[in-house]
Amino acid sequence: SGEEPQIRVGVLERFHASMTLMPRLIPVLQIIGSSAVKTTQFHNPRYIGSALNTLRVFSDQEADEVVVIDLSDGDTKASQEHWEFLEMLASQAGMPVSYGGRIADVKTSLALVRLGFEKVILGRACYSRPNLAEEVAAFLGRQAVVRAIDVLETRNEYVVLTDSRKLRFSLDDRDFELICGDEAYGELLVTSVTREGMRCGLDHALVRRLAHRVSTPLLVNGGLRSI
Repeated sequence: SGEEPQIRVGVLERFHASMTLMPRLIPVLQIIGSSAVKTTQFHNPRYIGSALNTLRVFSDQEADEVVVIDLSDGDTKASQEHWEFLEMLASQAGMPVSYGGRIADVKTSLALVRLGFEKVILGRACYSRPNLAEEVAAFLGRQAVVRAIDVLETRNEYVVLTDSRKLRFSLDDRDFELICGDEAYGELLVTSVTREGMRCGLDHALVRRLAHRVSTPLLVNGGLRSI
């Protein structure tokens, strides 16, 4: 996750054929309006092409899934034109597509699934509404809910970013429950903010810490250097 879509033809096919234990390859498609963009450490989005064309590249290369992260402003997201574009995006995908973009309620989650998205990604809204994942899962099923956490790496610790503050990331039961909730979700998406868009390698230490604590599938984003 977190790479630009300029992937040589056949690379993913060779990658798939070479793997004995098959990981899922899930590109992250960041969008603003109908444009595909790429950020670096969550800042400075740069235009990389049409979102639909980028999605077709991922489909042609046989990506297992695609995660769409909508960085559009509130007015754009609320417009009928944008919702029609999202429906087109979901319908033209040749693989399951998840959507994340400041989802804060059940109603929005249901509307996105009706458009054709397989899963909804719940992030920072879960800190102000701790039962949000559980409420959405009650309607859509746990398998359709992805919990997302954004982790900032510092010299001595990890901190988790929320809208209002930074939470120290530790593995004691109390802090872990506050950060990751009660696992009323089907997957956990963890993004290393420090490495996002940097192509400096995944944070394997963070992955190991999380993998020992969560029973749900773990999606890792930020820093991927190569296929």
